[in-house]
Amino acid sequence: MAITDTSPTETATGSAPGASDPTGSAVPNPRGLAGILGSGDHMTIGRLYIGTSLLFGLLTFGLMGWFGIDAMSDVHSDRAPQAFTLGQLGLVFLFLMPLFIGLATAIVPLQVGANTIAFPRAAAAAFWTWAMAGILLCVSYLPSVGGGIAGGEINGQGLTFLALAGLVIALLLATVCIITTVVTLRTSGMTLDRVPMFSWSMVVAGGLSMLTLPVWLANVALIFVDATYGSPAKYGVATDQWAQLSWVVTQPQIFVFAIPALGIIADAIATFAHARQPQRGMVLGAIGAFGALGFGAYAQNVFNPGVHHNWLYVAQGALILLPVLMFLGGMIGSLRHGKPTLASPFLNSVVALLLLLLGAFAGAAFGLGRLGLQSTAQQLVQNNITIRVVSKGEPIYTWGVTAIVVVAAAAAGIAGVYYWGAKLSGRKLPDGLGKLLAPILLVAGLLAGAPYLALGLVAKADGLADSANALYAMSVAGMALAGLALLLTVGPFIAARAAVIGGGATAEADAWGAGQSLEWASDSPPVTGNFGQLAEVTSPQPLLDLAEGGQS
Repeated sequence: MAITDTSPTETATGSAPGASDPTGSAVPNPRGLAGILGSGDHMTIGRLYIGTSLLFGLLTFGLMGWFGIDAMSDVHSDRAPQAFTLGQLGLVFLFLMPLFIGLATAIVPLQVGANTIAFPRAAAAAFWTWAMAGILLCVSYLPSVGGGIAGGEINGQGLTFLALAGLVIALLLATVCIITTVVTLRTSGMTLDRVPMFSWSMVVAGGLSMLTLPVWLANVALIFVDATYGSPAKYGVATDQWAQLSWVVTQPQIFVFAIPALGIIADAIATFAHARQPQRGMVLGAIGAFGALGFGAYAQNVFNPGVHHNWLYVAQGALILLPVLMFLGGMIGSLRHGKPTLASPFLNSVVALLLLLLGAFAGAAFGLGRLGLQSTAQQLVQNNITIRVVSKGEPIYTWGVTAIVVVAAAAAGIAGVYYWGAKLSGRKLPDGLGKLLAPILLVAGLLAGAPYLALGLVAKADGLADSANALYAMSVAGMALAGLALLLTVGPFIAARAAVIGGGATAEADAWGAGQSLEWASDSPPVTGNFGQLAEVTSPQPLLDLAEGGQS
């Protein structure tokens, strides 16, 4: 049977009579607003994650831009430190993680040949919990509520910590659904080493998140208990709260949230290179090693003083370059064996890889004490450089690493939205617009991160005090460009989906004409149940096998 043959039990329209979860209960086809609100369909849930996370991304990049503008101003807002903490946490928990989880919820079942995601109702519950917790987090930061990290009101702070706990629990629940799908719902013949790179990267990222985020959640609980029921004695003291939480958005932990970017880059480059990945084992290993070296739950300066000078931290920062270089070698191997097509997902993937490589280089340099890159906020103030943060002991250089890695991951996420746009919305997103985003994101990553890398040298270069405002302005421009890129992604995404719902034409199953993995064997958008009966998979590229006349 060919890979796209349908089973006798399917309806005349080619769709299965109903997708089922692992327990056998039917997942209804969503219709209208009520259908969306109650849907367990993995495509619907994925679209909701993607659209909402892109909108949250606009907010968080805006907050980080406001922080830079405040630093340049003669009159400083008391809310700037709060904008900083909400922006930093939002980049991870409101934007990056849910964007990749949304793409995975929609695409991973297609890639592994499953008819739905594992535990679809849990996946839906995870989205709604995350969305409500995200809104609650933003509300808790309002001046009238008085919450936020180091906020002035105990009740407002409690609301912030409750929202943060809800975000983490929801994202971990969604991660369990994705990992279970890859591990247990793969189609016949698809061994774990044959799954597409994006699915593999989500398993690696999910495993690291489940190891590290519960530790961060324990930090949140410790602060909440001490602030609410203590004097506070130690952990709940306002000036010490952010220092206990900031490790989740700095190196090495920030690299964990960029792991799925490698999977998107690998799948997109292989597709548009029109060639099989010749060093597949090396690329799979590089993604796994990148994840292992991103483990950062131990890198808490509050509980592990001097960790930034610890040999393990320094070695980990230097070694993380190796898997990135291995991955780069694998991508070059794909390009050498093929004839690349310069489509928008390809160009944005290249930009993401370049920025991620820069972030890894910058992270490796941070641990080298002789370079003098560990200037803190307190040292900036001593050198007459205005900076408004909650924790004066934070190394400023790490903000630059975070900004570059976040924009790199955002570029990969945008590449994924354009790459799988036909599956997500029903039609391809404008390729010309997607190509325009590549230089925008490249400049955004450089402008957003480089100024803070430079400010990390303040202990070595006193003259930076005269250039601080110019550096802040560069960072603001970078954040603005990143926000523009998100706006130029969410707009076409919503428009394409609305056009299909309105009865417009849909794309072909293999929208790019070069698909290698199983998602390109399903309709655009997929019917309920995704596939008919699939033949046994015998290689990582079943569609190439089919095109070449081999058994798939």
